[in-house]
Amino acid sequence: MNSVLSAHDQRILDTILGPNDILAPRKLIDESRRPDQWVPTEQVEKYVLLEANARELAQNNEIEKALGIFDKIITDSPLYASAYNNRAQTKRLLYPDEAAPEGVISDLKMAIKLSQPKAALLQISKMQALVLHNSYFQLAAVYLAQSKLPENWEKAWSLHMKSSEMMVEASVYGDHMSAAIGKIVNPYAQLNAETFETMMKPFY
Repeated sequence: MNSVLSAHDQRILDTILGPNDILAPRKLIDESRRPDQWVPTEQVEKYVLLEANARELAQNNEIEKALGIFDKIITDSPLYASAYNNRAQTKRLLYPDEAAPEGVISDLKMAIKLSQPKAALLQISKMQALVLHNSYFQLAAVYLAQSKLPENWEKAWSLHMKSSEMMVEASVYGDHMSAAIGKIVNPYAQLNAETFETMMKPFY
């Protein structure tokens, strides 16, 4: 019996071997869809304003206050994906010397889980695509940072591969630059991973 590659496996294979075309965001996004598939639009509008306020607080170095806002949103609406992505980013700002502050990876995975379409091949909203792009991009940065820790030297290769895979996923929901960076960090691409690290420095 012939084996069939999953969509995920095909994207990774395309990145290793050189894709003809990474799936473009326009094929995935339906601009008529409501922003969040789980949370009513009226609530989303309220949360977007709260998130903007939290980001402003974080920019003014009031990071713990910002974190408190995201905590409250998640307590109020645990199915709201954007808050998990933003809380993860805020935790990384609060603990800049840690490769993966407590809860960051689980928050990013939850944001991804909640933003993925309810059924295969369904299109998603622009907001879902943004959350998926940002969450996968952050996961790539976290895995890369973990790969550089001395205690992870035996897992460095695996973590680099995970980072590359997350960048490919980010490119599906964002732009082709993410796919290009994914190819740079991918050991199979036989390119210098330090180039990727240089490009990623602003994000971790």
